[in-house]
Amino acid sequence: MKINWKRNIKTSKSDRSVLLFLTSILIGLYAYTFYYEPTLAENRPAESLEELLIPAGTPESNKKTVKAAKKKFNKKRSYKSKPKSKYPPARNFKFDPNKIDSLQWLELGVRPYVIKTILAYRKKGGQFRTCVDLAKIYILPDSVYQRLSNYCTITDLPPKTFSKTYASKYPPRKKRSTKI
Repeated sequence: MKINWKRNIKTSKSDRSVLLFLTSILIGLYAYTFYYEPTLAENRPAESLEELLIPAGTPESNKKTVKAAKKKFNKKRSYKSKPKSKYPPARNFKFDPNKIDSLQWLELGVRPYVIKTILAYRKKGGQFRTCVDLAKIYILPDSVYQRLSNYCTITDLPPKTFSKTYASKYPPRKKRSTKI
């Protein structure tokens, strides 16, 4: 049975010639790497970075310039690897979350945007009844909560009071009689 490739694979003559050209390049590269032998200069490892940067036969003053640039580059790299925090280091102490102010929260290592949320919660009348209530502040990171939960103590919490006097605009309901 004869298979007609041109009918099954629809490519133009130019596409076939490009494919043939690329295939020949790949075969050529494979043959080059198979028969290629590196010279001795390419095999030996470089002694140091200066040897790579400074070619043989350069004046001594140029060598000093390259070495100074290398030192300057290494200094800049070491500064980038140590970011400095703009917040003071966290200090641990016993605290009552209902009574401390923003500066004490900052000393505990809580970020300002979290402090703002906590103070707004307290301003609206919210209270922390247990230390677990701190976890309900959704923007407080878990790692900070785990650290603070060991030092949290809640003292003198007034009981919640609800006013039972509701002024109704509707008259009281009349009871229906159950007699038939």
